[in-house]
Parts: sequence; structure tokens; C-alpha cells
Amino acid sequence: MRFRSSASFFLVAGALSAACGARSGIECFGETCSRLEENQAGFDPDDDLPMGGRPQATAGSSGRGGSGGSGARGGRGGSSGRGGSGVAPEQIPSDTPIDTPATELCPDGTFNGSIDVSSTEQLAALERCEVIDGDLTIFGVGIADLRPLSRLQTVTRALNIVSYGGTLDGLESLQAVDSFKLENTTVSTLEPLRGLRQLGGFTGFADTGVLRLKSNSNLSNLSGLGSLSQELSSIEISENGALTSLAGLNVPGQLERLVLVDNPFLADVNGLEALQLAQTIVIENSLSLANLSGLGNLQSVETLSLVNDVSLTELALPIGSINVLYLENVGVTNLNGLSNIIQIENAVIQNNPNLVDIDRLGSIENLAELSLINNPSLLRLPDFVGLTDLQQLHIRNNSLLAAGPGYPLVAEAGSVLISENPSLTNLTGFATLQRVRALDISHNTSLVEVDLGTLGSARNVRIICNPALPESPLASMLGSVAGTLDVWGNQGSTVACP
Repeated sequence: MRFRSSASFFLVAGALSAACGARSGIECFGETCSRLEENQAGFDPDDDLPMGGRPQATAGSSGRGGSGGSGARGGRGGSSGRGGSGVAPEQIPSDTPIDTPATELCPDGTFNGSIDVSSTEQLAALERCEVIDGDLTIFGVGIADLRPLSRLQTVTRALNIVSYGGTLDGLESLQAVDSFKLENTTVSTLEPLRGLRQLGGFTGFADTGVLRLKSNSNLSNLSGLGSLSQELSSIEISENGALTSLAGLNVPGQLERLVLVDNPFLADVNGLEALQLAQTIVIENSLSLANLSGLGNLQSVETLSLVNDVSLTELALPIGSINVLYLENVGVTNLNGLSNIIQIENAVIQNNPNLVDIDRLGSIENLAELSLINNPSLLRLPDFVGLTDLQQLHIRNNSLLAAGPGYPLVAEAGSVLISENPSLTNLTGFATLQRVRALDISHNTSLVEVDLGTLGSARNVRIICNPALPESPLASMLGSVAGTLDVWGNQGSTVACP
């Protein structure tokens, strides 16, 4: 049995790969990428360490439960802590395990400190434990079940079961943990956890209230998690090859994160019906997922990221507002399912092979940043009749797109980039634009018309390599309003486009 010292606190937190730039070469534009990274930070599907930052017990004078230098771990007390006056904490490196013989550790029912268990002998030392005031990590294929823990009711920090070949039998008395991680196991059922009611609410550390289920090869559903209480804050379920359903899971009305990644046979998200508000929802590589009907009561989400959900042909959600919407390689043909949407601050829609239109977004009241990249079936863009604010617009490499968007009420814009759309014939939707910070129209081989008739001020303008677009009128008009003007390679230009 290893007891770890607690001189340091560390948190393993990685930015989600769904963020801009990391997935398909999207050219990050304005605030969209930073918002994705900010809102989706905290989940790393390749993190194999025990969950969260764990202040770990120290064998020393300031701890509860230590006795001299014998190696029994102290707790988290001050100078008057229970358990003796042994080695000072600074004499033991924070990453040095302290080996202790497997003896009875809970004569009074409570152990103060954090414990790693990797053998049946070590597990037996916890037989009388009802409360572990710290972390409990169980790992190793040599343990068949957890029956020696039949009295255990509470783990005040993380309960981690990692690289484990047994069952969860023995945890039927468990009622409360601060966070729970089940990773790289052969566990087929969570039924022994049916008494678990409190997940979170103990420590206030970053990972409080986190449920993480990763790489559990035989787990097909979540039956057994039906009693979880409101303290649950984050759910991260990834790489569970047999998981077909979330049935059995009880969620609160509000979550910080819901992450479903690399669960190829997950057929629905039923079990999430209670969820109304979420900070971040990521559903990625759910190859069998056809709809999101289990999120039928979701009202608001800060970041919604759907990536490589190729069977997702229906995007019906009742949400009224999204801060960041990220859609990549999903099966939808339109966004009509977002029937209640009023506001999307930033939208990135790229690499969606079946997407024909985004007409539903034409009537929303706020869409400050929009990126449409490499959507090969996209035919048209709407007139955004309700928008007066345009900060960033990025339209690139949409092979069938014939006409650009309309912004009839927008007088001022930040950055507008429209490039490499070979079927695009006109950009006449900017007739009321008066000021723009940066305008780039390039490499649109069929473009014949651009209307910038009211533009009176521009910091940077670049219109190049549009071979069907007459250059002379543009150069004459823009020369008087642009701070930096770069116009060449268009029809009638003396400079050829390389």
C-alpha cells in the first residue's frame, strides 16, 4: 500500500481538441477560438492520471494519523493535528510514495488521508473503514471485487478505480464521494453504486462533483447512477466501446460540463432529460447517435460542440441562446431544429458534407462571429435581417455556394474574409456597410459583382485573384477610403494572379 505525501497540489487539465485550429486547420478568427478553448478547457481524453489535483497526506507533525516516521499518512490538519510529532513534511518529497505494511487502518471506522490500493492484502486493511477522509485509488488486475469495502460509506475526495479487472461488488454501502473516476476496467455494471447519492460538495477543489467514465470495455449502460444529487457538476464519458445508452443516469438541472467522446455505439442521449442549463456540451465521435432528443429540456448552453457525429441527422434542441456553436462533420442538412434560437455569439460550421442551408439563423437577434468553412453542399446563405452587429465573418471553400449573405442593417463590421468559393457569383449583401476594419475578398473564381457602394472608411482592403470580377471600378472607389489597399489579379488587372 502506498501513501503519498501532500506538499503539492496539481491539476491535470487539457484544452479540448475541438477547439479551433487543433482539428481541421480552421483559421482561427477573432474571439471564437479563444472562447472554445476557454469554455472547453478541463477535459483531456488522454489523461491517464488519477482524476484531479489531489492534496495528499503527509507523514509528519502537522497531520492527523501520522506517527513519527513510520509511514502512516497524516491528514490535512495544522500544528495541533492528531497523530504524533514525526518527520516534518518538507523532509519527504511530494512525489515519494511511503510504503506501509497492510495492517488494520480503520479501528474506529475512519481513515484520515489518501490511499492507493493494488492488492487484495492492501484492500483487506480497509475492511472496517466507513469513512476515508481523502482520496481512495484502487488499481491493478489482481483484485476480483471490492467486498472488503462493504462498510465504506464516504470518500471525502476522489474515488478512482483504474486499470482494474474486477467488479464493483462491495460498494453497495457507498453514499457520498467528492468525485468518481472509473477508467480502463472490465466492469460491466454500475449497479453496486445504486446507493451513491452525493457526488461532489466536499472540498471545493477544481474536480469536485466530477463523474468520469473512460475506457471501460464492457460497460453498456449507466444503470446504478440513478440516485445522484444536485452536487454533480461535470460528466465526462469517453472511449467506452460497448456503451449504447446513458440509461440509468440521473443528472441535475445544471451542469458545468457534459463531455461524450469516442463512444461509437452510443445510440441516444436519453437520461439527460433533467438538464436545462449547461456551460459546455461536447459530443464527439458518437458514430451511432441519430438525434439529441434526450436533451429536450435544454434551455441554454455556453458552448455546444458537435464533432464527427456522422449519423446525427436531426439537430432538434429547444435552446434559446448559445455563446459558442461548433459543428464539424455532422450529418444534418439544415439547422431548422434550432427553432427557438435567439442568440449565438460565435458560430463555427465546417466540414459538414450534407449541410445545404443555414436559413434558420437568418432571423436571430445576435450573431457577432460566423465562420463557414468547407461545407461542400452548402447552396445559399440567408439575409440576416435582425443583425446590426457584425464583428467577424469568414466564408471559405464552400464549393457550391452561389450567393453571399445579406446584412441589410449592418453599417459597421470588424473583419470580413470571403475566399476560395468557386461557385460564388455575387456579394451584394453589404450595400449599407459604411465602415470595416479589414476586408478580404480573394480567389473566388466565379465572382462577378461586389456592392460596396456606401463604404466610406476601411483600414485594410484586399481584393485579389477574382478573375471574373472587374477591377477598375473597385480600385477607383476604394482608393479614397482604404488605409491600405491591395487590389490586383482580377478582371482587367495588369498584374496576373499566380
